Amino acid sequence: YQHPGGKLMKYVLRLRARPEKVSIAEKHQRLVSALKRLGGPFGLSDKEFAIPECGEELTARFDIGRELGKGINGFVSYRYRGGLRDHGDCDDLLDLEFAAKKVDYELLLTNVVPKYVEAFQPYYGFVGDEEFTYIDFDRSRNKNPRLDLIRFYPVAFYGDMFCREALGILPAELTRSVADLVSRIQEIEGGVLIVADDKPVSLERAEEFDAAIRKRLSINLSQI
Repeated sequence: YQHPGGKLMKYVLRLRARPEKVSIAEKHQRLVSALKRLGGPFGLSDKEFAIPECGEELTARFDIGRELGKGINGFVSYRYRGGLRDHGDCDDLLDLEFAAKKVDYELLLTNVVPKYVEAFQPYYGFVGDEEFTYIDFDRSRNKNPRLDLIRFYPVAFYGDMFCREALGILPAELTRSVADLVSRIQEIEGGVLIVADDKPVSLERAEEFDAAIRKRLSINLSQI
Protein backbone atom coordinates (compact mmCIF):
# COMPACT_ATOMS: atom_id res chain seq x y z
CA TYR A 1 0.00 0.00 0.00
CA GLN A 2 1.88 2.98 -1.32
CA HIS A 3 1.22 6.47 -2.55
CA PRO A 4 1.92 7.28 -6.19
CA GLY A 5 5.67 7.47 -6.67
CA GLY A 6 6.32 4.62 -4.24
CA LYS A 7 6.02 6.55 -0.98
CA LEU A 8 5.14 4.19 1.86
CA MET A 9 1.69 4.81 3.35
CA LYS A 10 2.06 6.21 6.85
CA TYR A 11 -1.09 5.90 8.94
CA VAL A 12 -2.08 7.37 12.28
CA LEU A 13 -4.32 6.11 15.05
CA ARG A 14 -5.51 9.14 17.01
CA LEU A 15 -7.94 9.24 19.93
CA ARG A 16 -9.31 12.26 21.81
CA ALA A 17 -10.88 11.99 25.26
CA ARG A 18 -12.37 14.40 27.79
CA PRO A 19 -10.26 14.14 30.96
CA GLU A 20 -12.52 15.58 33.63
CA LYS A 21 -13.95 12.46 35.28
CA VAL A 22 -10.86 10.29 35.72
CA SER A 23 -7.52 11.10 37.35
CA ILE A 24 -4.30 10.73 35.37
CA ALA A 25 -3.25 7.81 37.59
CA GLU A 26 -6.53 5.96 37.08
CA LYS A 27 -6.60 6.52 33.35
CA HIS A 28 -2.97 5.52 32.86
CA GLN A 29 -3.39 2.35 34.89
CA ARG A 30 -6.55 1.41 32.99
CA LEU A 31 -4.85 1.94 29.63
CA VAL A 32 -1.73 0.01 30.62
CA SER A 33 -3.74 -2.91 32.01
CA ALA A 34 -5.85 -3.14 28.85
CA LEU A 35 -2.84 -3.04 26.53
CA LYS A 36 -1.04 -5.69 28.54
CA ARG A 37 -4.04 -7.96 27.98
CA LEU A 38 -4.11 -7.04 24.29
CA GLY A 39 -0.59 -8.27 23.54
CA GLY A 40 0.86 -8.23 20.03
CA PRO A 41 2.66 -5.26 18.43
CA PHE A 42 0.04 -2.77 19.66
CA GLY A 43 0.07 -4.18 23.19
CA LEU A 44 2.38 -3.70 26.14
CA SER A 45 4.70 -6.12 27.90
CA ASP A 46 4.06 -7.18 31.48
CA LYS A 47 6.62 -4.84 33.03
CA GLU A 48 5.75 -1.88 35.24
CA PHE A 49 4.96 1.50 33.64
CA ALA A 50 5.28 4.49 35.95
CA ILE A 51 2.50 7.05 36.08
CA PRO A 52 3.79 10.09 34.14
CA GLU A 53 3.89 13.45 35.89
CA CYS A 54 2.74 16.80 34.56
CA GLY A 55 5.47 19.19 33.45
CA GLU A 56 5.50 22.88 32.64
CA GLU A 57 3.03 22.42 29.77
CA LEU A 58 0.43 21.00 32.18
CA THR A 59 0.48 17.63 30.45
CA ALA A 60 1.83 14.25 31.47
CA ARG A 61 3.38 12.35 28.57
CA PHE A 62 3.80 8.61 28.15
CA ASP A 63 6.06 7.74 25.19
CA ILE A 64 4.14 4.59 24.42
CA GLY A 65 5.73 4.08 21.01
CA ARG A 66 8.96 2.97 22.67
CA GLU A 67 7.07 0.10 24.27
CA LEU A 68 5.11 -1.15 21.25
CA GLY A 69 6.12 -3.26 18.25
CA LYS A 70 8.75 -2.34 15.68
CA GLY A 71 7.74 0.53 13.40
CA ILE A 72 5.01 1.88 15.71
CA ASN A 73 5.73 5.32 17.15
CA GLY A 74 3.70 7.66 19.28
CA PHE A 75 2.65 8.97 22.67
CA VAL A 76 -0.15 9.41 25.16
CA SER A 77 -0.72 12.87 26.63
CA TYR A 78 -2.79 13.37 29.78
CA ARG A 79 -3.96 16.86 30.63
CA TYR A 80 -3.53 18.27 34.12
CA ARG A 81 -6.85 17.90 35.94
CA GLY A 82 -7.44 21.53 36.80
CA GLY A 83 -8.55 24.72 35.07
CA LEU A 84 -9.96 22.76 32.16
CA ARG A 85 -12.29 24.39 29.66
CA ASP A 86 -14.67 22.82 27.17
CA HIS A 87 -12.22 22.74 24.28
CA GLY A 88 -10.13 20.17 22.46
CA ASP A 89 -7.01 21.94 23.72
CA CYS A 90 -7.80 20.29 27.05
CA ASP A 91 -8.16 16.75 25.72
CA ASP A 92 -6.24 13.65 26.65
CA LEU A 93 -4.61 12.40 23.45
CA LEU A 94 -3.38 9.07 22.15
CA ASP A 95 -1.39 9.33 18.94
CA LEU A 96 0.31 6.46 17.11
CA GLU A 97 2.01 6.35 13.71
CA PHE A 98 2.80 3.23 11.69
CA ALA A 99 3.31 1.96 8.14
CA ALA A 100 0.00 0.55 6.94
CA LYS A 101 1.74 -2.20 4.98
CA LYS A 102 3.70 -3.46 7.96
CA VAL A 103 0.84 -4.24 10.35
CA ASP A 104 -1.99 -6.74 10.26
CA TYR A 105 -4.52 -4.12 9.18
CA GLU A 106 -7.58 -6.34 9.51
CA LEU A 107 -6.58 -7.30 13.05
CA LEU A 108 -5.97 -3.63 13.80
CA LEU A 109 -9.56 -2.82 12.88
CA THR A 110 -11.30 -5.84 14.39
CA ASN A 111 -9.36 -6.12 17.65
CA VAL A 112 -6.84 -3.36 18.35
CA VAL A 113 -8.95 -0.25 17.70
CA PRO A 114 -11.96 -1.50 19.71
CA LYS A 115 -9.67 -2.39 22.63
CA TYR A 116 -8.01 1.03 22.51
CA VAL A 117 -11.41 2.73 22.43
CA GLU A 118 -12.58 0.69 25.41
CA ALA A 119 -9.41 1.50 27.39
CA PHE A 120 -9.01 5.19 26.51
CA GLN A 121 -12.71 6.15 26.43
CA PRO A 122 -12.42 8.72 23.62
CA TYR A 123 -15.25 10.88 22.35
CA TYR A 124 -13.70 10.72 18.88
CA GLY A 125 -10.92 8.86 17.12
CA PHE A 126 -9.77 7.75 13.70
CA VAL A 127 -7.33 5.67 11.71
CA GLY A 128 -6.18 7.30 8.51
CA ASP A 129 -3.47 8.49 6.18
CA GLU A 130 -0.97 10.85 7.78
CA GLU A 131 -1.13 13.05 4.67
CA PHE A 132 -4.52 14.40 5.75
CA THR A 133 -2.86 16.10 8.72
CA TYR A 134 -1.18 18.39 6.20
CA ILE A 135 -4.05 18.52 3.70
CA ASP A 136 -6.47 19.66 6.41
CA PHE A 137 -4.11 21.99 8.26
CA ASP A 138 -5.65 25.30 7.15
CA ARG A 139 -9.20 24.02 7.63
CA SER A 140 -8.47 22.81 11.13
CA ARG A 141 -6.95 26.03 12.44
CA ASN A 142 -8.92 27.74 15.23
CA LYS A 143 -11.41 24.88 15.35
CA ASN A 144 -12.62 23.10 18.46
CA PRO A 145 -12.13 19.33 17.93
CA ARG A 146 -15.00 18.65 20.33
CA LEU A 147 -17.45 20.48 18.10
CA ASP A 148 -15.90 20.73 14.65
CA LEU A 149 -15.42 17.62 12.54
CA ILE A 150 -12.89 18.34 9.81
CA ARG A 151 -13.05 15.02 7.97
CA PHE A 152 -14.95 11.73 7.89
CA TYR A 153 -12.08 9.26 7.90
CA PRO A 154 -12.46 5.76 6.38
CA VAL A 155 -12.07 4.37 9.91
CA ALA A 156 -13.46 6.44 12.78
CA PHE A 157 -15.11 6.23 16.18
CA TYR A 158 -17.86 8.70 17.08
CA GLY A 159 -18.91 8.82 20.73
CA ASP A 160 -22.43 9.62 21.85
CA MET A 161 -21.73 13.20 22.96
CA PHE A 162 -19.67 13.93 19.85
CA CYS A 163 -22.48 12.68 17.61
CA ARG A 164 -24.93 14.95 19.40
CA GLU A 165 -22.77 18.08 19.65
CA ALA A 166 -20.64 17.96 16.49
CA LEU A 167 -22.99 16.20 14.07
CA GLY A 168 -26.38 16.99 15.59
CA ILE A 169 -27.55 13.36 15.45
CA LEU A 170 -27.60 10.26 17.63
CA PRO A 171 -25.15 7.38 17.06
CA ALA A 172 -28.04 5.18 15.92
CA GLU A 173 -29.03 7.79 13.34
CA LEU A 174 -25.46 7.94 12.06
CA THR A 175 -25.44 4.15 11.78
CA ARG A 176 -28.67 4.07 9.78
CA SER A 177 -27.60 6.92 7.53
CA VAL A 178 -24.27 5.50 6.37
CA ALA A 179 -24.81 1.72 6.64
CA ASP A 180 -24.81 1.16 2.88
CA LEU A 181 -21.66 3.27 2.35
CA VAL A 182 -19.35 1.28 4.62
CA SER A 183 -17.88 -2.18 5.05
CA ARG A 184 -19.09 -2.54 8.63
CA ILE A 185 -20.29 -0.72 11.71
CA GLN A 186 -19.73 -1.67 15.33
CA GLU A 187 -21.58 -0.19 18.29
CA ILE A 188 -19.07 0.23 21.10
CA GLU A 189 -18.78 2.22 24.33
CA GLY A 190 -21.99 4.13 23.67
CA GLY A 191 -20.79 5.26 20.25
CA VAL A 192 -20.17 3.79 16.83
CA LEU A 193 -17.04 2.57 15.03
CA ILE A 194 -17.37 2.95 11.26
CA VAL A 195 -15.08 1.13 8.82
CA ALA A 196 -15.35 2.09 5.16
CA ASP A 197 -12.98 -0.64 3.96
CA ASP A 198 -11.11 -3.47 5.62
CA LYS A 199 -7.93 -2.50 3.76
CA PRO A 200 -5.93 0.77 3.66
CA VAL A 201 -7.40 3.04 1.00
CA SER A 202 -5.88 5.59 -1.34
CA LEU A 203 -6.10 9.31 -0.67
CA GLU A 204 -8.56 9.59 -3.54
CA ARG A 205 -10.83 6.87 -2.12
CA ALA A 206 -10.69 8.49 1.31
CA GLU A 207 -11.71 11.84 -0.19
CA GLU A 208 -14.60 10.17 -2.02
CA PHE A 209 -15.77 8.54 1.19
CA ASP A 210 -15.65 11.85 3.07
CA ALA A 211 -17.69 13.54 0.33
CA ALA A 212 -20.23 10.71 0.21
CA ILE A 213 -20.95 10.87 3.95
CA ARG A 214 -21.18 14.66 3.90
CA LYS A 215 -23.70 14.42 1.08
CA ARG A 216 -25.69 11.72 2.87
CA LEU A 217 -25.81 13.74 6.10
CA SER A 218 -26.28 17.04 4.24
CA ILE A 219 -23.20 18.49 5.89
CA ASN A 220 -21.67 21.35 3.96
CA LEU A 221 -17.88 21.58 4.02
CA SER A 222 -18.07 25.30 4.71
CA GLN A 223 -20.05 24.64 7.88
CA ILE A 224 -17.19 22.72 9.47
